Amino acid sequence: DRGWWILQANSGAAVLLDGVAPHLLERPNALRIALHPDGLAPRIGNLAQWRTHLVERLRREVGAGGSAELAGLLTEIDSYPGGFTDTANLGGIAVPLELL
Repeated sequence: DRGWWILQANSGAAVLLDGVAPHLLERPNALRIALHPDGLAPRIGNLAQWRTHLVERLRREVGAGGSAELAGLLTEIDSYPGGFTDTANLGGIAVPLELL
């Protein structure tokens, strides 16, 4: 949905989410799960590139009149470790996710 909340998932999601901290799954948010240090972040080989891709998209959403909830999510995710890459290195509208 517009807040990046995961509303439904198929059985394959359990394989992907194995090892994600339980507190991130209580009310699952796709960006938190992907970028939080207790989520998928340690298993992402191109974390700086993937993080830049997702955060830049979230920045655009907030800038286009996103809710206070989205602005808060952006502030939270900006505080996560993982670094960023130059947006010129993103390579277009899609960035592959390299899971280790």
